[in-house]
Amino acid sequence: MSARIPRLKSAKYSYPAKYFKKARYYLKNLSSLPARYREFKEVNSKAFVWLSNLVNSERLILADVEGLPPQLPVLEEWVRSIRNKFPEKALVVMLDKLHFYDVPGCDPGDSRIRKIIAFLNRLTAEQHCTILAPAGLPHAASGKRGQIVGGHAPG
Repeated sequence: MSARIPRLKSAKYSYPAKYFKKARYYLKNLSSLPARYREFKEVNSKAFVWLSNLVNSERLILADVEGLPPQLPVLEEWVRSIRNKFPEKALVVMLDKLHFYDVPGCDPGDSRIRKIIAFLNRLTAEQHCTILAPAGLPHAASGKRGQIVGGHAPG
């Protein structure tokens, strides 16, 4: 979870995530930063306030699926419980390492990726949420870059 917070701040303030991840180091060594990043002290303070306000107003709920089994039906129940608790709020689900998730009864390979994508498309529609999930597709090991076109893995 802690790795995601610097990424959020980085995206908001256009600073490298490593600055927020090791803020103490960079705050002590501001002169070593490139000129365009030397206002890091002020930006770090703004980022802290911004994130605190989002969390305190429940506009951002930081929850980690780390303790859940990597099965999409379990994720679905988790998303459904958050949606039930906050029916009127915008819901964005960020997943990492999508290729590690399991769809019960599904064989490995491209058809598995298609089924995962179909599952997430359905979950998105049913729970009125946005799901961001970078995928490590099976072709990546062969040197070919994976693509998702129109919600489907080619092949």
